[in-house]
Amino acid sequence: MFPLEHGKLSSFFLLCYGESQLAMLQKLELDVPAHEALLARCHEKDVAFLSSPFDLESVALLVRLGVPLFKIPSGEITNLPYLRAIAATRLPVFLSTGMCTLGDIEAALVVFEAVRQGLADITVLHCTTRYPTPMEDVNLAALTTIARAFPGVRVGYSDHTLGLEVSIAAAALGARSDPVWR
Repeated sequence: MFPLEHGKLSSFFLLCYGESQLAMLQKLELDVPAHEALLARCHEKDVAFLSSPFDLESVALLVRLGVPLFKIPSGEITNLPYLRAIAATRLPVFLSTGMCTLGDIEAALVVFEAVRQGLADITVLHCTTRYPTPMEDVNLAALTTIARAFPGVRVGYSDHTLGLEVSIAAAALGARSDPVWR
């Protein structure tokens, strides 16, 4: 049994891993030179460079680096100042929706529509936030639900399953990831 006094997850993390969660995450961050090196390598190989920012400083960095689009992680879909900053860039957006309700998606789209006066370059990605996602949790029917709820946006799929079958099925159901940004 682990001593989780008063629900202190940070104490639990420290006990299990020997460091705070913040310290662990800071070690995993990529600094500016690492981003620049990755960007250069992508250009060499003719591969689009993408990175999901998690804060406003990272949004600004990625704009300075010249990213062609933003992929908004599921956990940031309710962060309205963050969404406004990305909307203001006018770059195309992949909006991941793992853990989100239709109301969360709608609120995010309202931000983009207010700033951009349209949703033409927004792709809402259905995804399941489990790595890897078991087949019984895929729920490709959500593609249809999202498409019906938000007819003004492209619907795509962010696959976390093992193999290619689910991505192929999602494409057959109409999931898109058009290279609007290339």
